[in-house]
Amino acid sequence: MENSKNISWEVKVPLLTNTAILTDMLKGFGLTYLIVVLLMGFIFLLQGETEGFLQIVWMFALIVGGLMVLSALIMLIVFRNSYHIRYTLDSEGALFETLDRRVKMANRVAIGAGFLGGGQAAGAGLLARSQETIYVPWKNINQVLYNEKRGRITLRNTWRNVMIIYTGKGSWQKAANAVRENVREASAEKPAKKGNALVKMLLATVFVVACVAATFAVPFETELFVKILVLCFALATVWLSRLMAYPVLLGLAYMVYEILVQGFEVSTWTMVSTYTSTGFGFLSGDEWAALVLGFLGIAGLAIYCILSLTGRTSSALEGDEAGEN
Repeated sequence: MENSKNISWEVKVPLLTNTAILTDMLKGFGLTYLIVVLLMGFIFLLQGETEGFLQIVWMFALIVGGLMVLSALIMLIVFRNSYHIRYTLDSEGALFETLDRRVKMANRVAIGAGFLGGGQAAGAGLLARSQETIYVPWKNINQVLYNEKRGRITLRNTWRNVMIIYTGKGSWQKAANAVRENVREASAEKPAKKGNALVKMLLATVFVVACVAATFAVPFETELFVKILVLCFALATVWLSRLMAYPVLLGLAYMVYEILVQGFEVSTWTMVSTYTSTGFGFLSGDEWAALVLGFLGIAGLAIYCILSLTGRTSSALEGDEAGEN
């Protein structure tokens, strides 16, 4: 160790007996369940189908509950209730490194099984592997929470935890001093951040959901699966990556194609007299208003995606990595 600002240590962190990890696990599964239920409820409500919604709620509750139990068993049996980590603090930032071979092996097995089986395990394994090493510059830190009793230092940006540092026995004072000194120096050099990232992302989420909801008003039949796809990838554009905007634009283009095909299709309607016209010609005043509303939703979502792809706005995760949040 060269000075008080540059230190490195290894620690074995308990898992099931760690309140912070258990709390994060419950929050993660709970948030996942809530998001799925809200999305499905939103879609069922717009479709006017409420009977099947309760079955979806119970089904996902059982799935999430089963995954929680499975996660606890994996922590206990596979990882033996411990996680071997190395932390390195220097004048630039904090580095987290996974040293536990069982964790690395499990991640690689998940990747291999996913690719062989064509399932989602590959994505989960790749995501887990990307978290084996995490680096957070001090300039990205907006708040630090110290918990000496539990030997835990939490690094936060403007809206979430970006790293939890476990000091172990005997390393608390050196680690806490290093964090304080490095964060203080970085804070003195960086400009003040404007606004709250969480509020910005929530407003963007509301805008995206409102735009997708407007497409349900279109008086022509459009694929429900495409709308669900657009909604999911649009939310991913807001929170994860601007690259998720490409599937959104493709989905919107397909929806416009569906509307135009049905709108210009010539058909005959017979009641007292026989009328022949295009789909647009048979629309009433209210239906024209609904069509305009739908196109406004499509246009609004397309503009947001273009702004994201051109770097005018960034996702929550990209903002974290760039130090904007």
